[in-house]
Amino acid sequence: MKKILFLTIFSLSGCQTVQNLTAIAPPTETSIDGKVVTINVPKGINSSDSDFKGIFFQNAENSFYDQSGNILKYTSFNFQVVKPNELEQKVCKGEQMRNGQRYQSCIYLDSKFQIVDKHELYQIDIKPYRIRSVQGRDAIYLPIGLPKLSIDDWYSLFAKQRMSFVYKMTSTYSPESIKGNFDRKLERLNFERSSRDNAALRQYKDTYKINVASNVTVRIGASFYPYKNGTLVETYIDAESISGQPDWNVNTALIKSKLDQTIND
Repeated sequence: MKKILFLTIFSLSGCQTVQNLTAIAPPTETSIDGKVVTINVPKGINSSDSDFKGIFFQNAENSFYDQSGNILKYTSFNFQVVKPNELEQKVCKGEQMRNGQRYQSCIYLDSKFQIVDKHELYQIDIKPYRIRSVQGRDAIYLPIGLPKLSIDDWYSLFAKQRMSFVYKMTSTYSPESIKGNFDRKLERLNFERSSRDNAALRQYKDTYKINVASNVTVRIGASFYPYKNGTLVETYIDAESISGQPDWNVNTALIKSKLDQTIND
């Protein structure tokens, strides 16, 4: 019986060894005139480890074991700023041995980007200009096929983004009253042991989901503290786009408005 195990890993550790891609076929390079991808990011959510003012593109890996159960076949997706104002988007198809050795073939989409200060927000413009491919081999020197991606597939990877920030509010209502509003008006979020939820969100006892757009998933961690004659509410917002091209400036305003209404209603 074919043994298959599907995995999704959203933060690549980089601990595996990747076999040097000795050319099965000469590397190829094609210039393209790609359309500009524009991302609007509000000020105030910047993260020190983000190259895009608090926005992170989603690195991921989908994998399964082959019929022998000894070889992990995978497709990985990775974004990396390789030099100032240049973004490399890499998609690899490969095999990993039990000893951790990896063999793969990769396609690269190279883009130029610029970040423009628009006073109330940052406008990030990304323009693809080149596609490269490097075909590698497996452990017995047979070619590994290159990943198959259309230009639409490339743009769909750009649309998978994530951002997080802390938002604090005060109210004259009691902590018990505010928490009651959250419990009644927002959808409770329950974590599973197998979920990939980040550690920051798990620090909160009370977690919720809210809807602000059909292509964006928003999860909230909340703490309620007595403050002066009322309550201080601290929320941690973890938002992830799943399709389309999100406008984070608009979405952030909608998230804050939803939370403000919840504590004061």
